Amino acid sequence: MNYLCYTIDMTYYYFITRSILLISFTVSLYIAYTTVYLHPCQRPQTYTVGTIDSSFNISQSELVTILQEIEYVWEQPMGRTLTFEYVEQDADITVNLLPTTADISNGQQYDKGDFYKGELNIYEFENKYDLALVLAHEFGHALDMDHVEDSQAIMHYLLQSNPRSYPELTVDDLRELKNKCRLLQ
Repeated sequence: MNYLCYTIDMTYYYFITRSILLISFTVSLYIAYTTVYLHPCQRPQTYTVGTIDSSFNISQSELVTILQEIEYVWEQPMGRTLTFEYVEQDADITVNLLPTTADISNGQQYDKGDFYKGELNIYEFENKYDLALVLAHEFGHALDMDHVEDSQAIMHYLLQSNPRSYPELTVDDLRELKNKCRLLQ
């Protein structure tokens, strides 16, 4: 009888041990897969244009041109193209130009744009340079970048518009990009 209990105990121990090893291996594979293959920097982030409110007075082709110019801001330091890629449908990111829903009549503050769950929404811009800056900032969030301290940086939480030039990455922007995208320093 003791031999039977010992055999059952060993079978149970063997089953539990194999189950734990299998679960550990599966979790390790999942972490490696999501880190290498699903991180936004590891493959092109596709984007498309969704809603463009007529109050912005910009065409889809004008917006796509600006978006494609902004791609270069992020691709150039990464040393490769296709960090972002425009597609007609089934994209990772949908870019929308929408009127704000904030009650600005009572002074409620709001962001010029945001990025959340694949939706990149722009609510306000002063001119095409300002639009490019807000889009570059939100593309940074699409790469999983956080805000940085440098007030002149694209990824600063309060964007400083410069109407004379297209957005350029600062040292802080580059540091955050290299950190998030695991680029060599």
